[in-house]
Amino acid sequence: MSTAERSAQPASIKVLVVDDDHAMATTIVEVLESNGLTAAAAVTAEAALARHRELWPDVVICDQMLPDMSGLELCAAIRVDDPDVWLLLHTGHASLDSAIAAVGLIDQYLTKPAAPNELIKAVRLGSRRASARRAEREAAVHAAIRHRQALQINDSIVQHLVVAQARLEVGDTGAAGAAIEEGLVRARGLIDELLDPPREPEHVPAPPPAAKPIARSTYSVVIVDDSPDIRDLVRMLLEFDDGFTVVGEASDGREAIRVAEAQQPDVVLLDHSMPDMDGLSALPHLTGVSPTTTVVMLSGFSADRLEGAALERGAAAYLTKANLASDLVPELRRILAGGPAASSTA
Repeated sequence: MSTAERSAQPASIKVLVVDDDHAMATTIVEVLESNGLTAAAAVTAEAALARHRELWPDVVICDQMLPDMSGLELCAAIRVDDPDVWLLLHTGHASLDSAIAAVGLIDQYLTKPAAPNELIKAVRLGSRRASARRAEREAAVHAAIRHRQALQINDSIVQHLVVAQARLEVGDTGAAGAAIEEGLVRARGLIDELLDPPREPEHVPAPPPAAKPIARSTYSVVIVDDSPDIRDLVRMLLEFDDGFTVVGEASDGREAIRVAEAQQPDVVLLDHSMPDMDGLSALPHLTGVSPTTTVVMLSGFSADRLEGAALERGAAAYLTKANLASDLVPELRRILAGGPAASSTA
């Protein structure tokens, strides 16, 4: 059920009572309604599932023994539909086995016949807990949306401004203008996409420690960035210096892993925000397939937001793209010489 649909529901606490004893179910409903709650009853699991989708209750009071499936099986099915609902198992067949089976699925366990005041207390508590769950989940969704929006802004606007700034610094006004124009086109397109559902982050394994840089006269480099303009700019900056040789490029994390495994480069310059697999997700895999490679994260985001996560996942350093043209090579040399970056603003 969507947030909007829930918001349209009445504010009264809603309870679904499931018990194959019709008299028991009716009695519980009467107790609940006499205390100002909204209640409905079902005597089979099939009927309960249908009523649940009609009522979307805050609390489900479920008997353990039903004619068509067990109460635990019904609660598991309801939980799939509604992860926030408070599940209260109400049974006259209390036993250690049933209590153990309910752990991790059932929120509360009451033995029949629960006293009316005990039942009301449990339902009110369950309603508060269900509301808290719902609020927490919706806050997480909104946070994920904001995170996605930040990534989109970075890809659509910041990346192209970085390229334009760097091109202007080297006197290439034509390329700078083209980067600005492309940024404007993407920024306009972004307006229609800001409210798209967020993508679930990909699970990645824990990384090995970051590789220690090995001093040498020339370093092989793989450039990973979904922006062709950024890749071209970084390649140009590195090729101006005799100490670096670009041996490969990739436009997303998965491609980066394949290229790094094949090339075993000295350095991977890894963008954070990319489609399919982002830089943070790719980091542990990169250090796994190419353990002697020094991975340096390049990002349009400020260091205080992502630097810690990058270092924890195996990066040797985190550099922002703010002053890419002037600072990339000096900072990269400092890192490869075994020292920390002078700052995180390259």
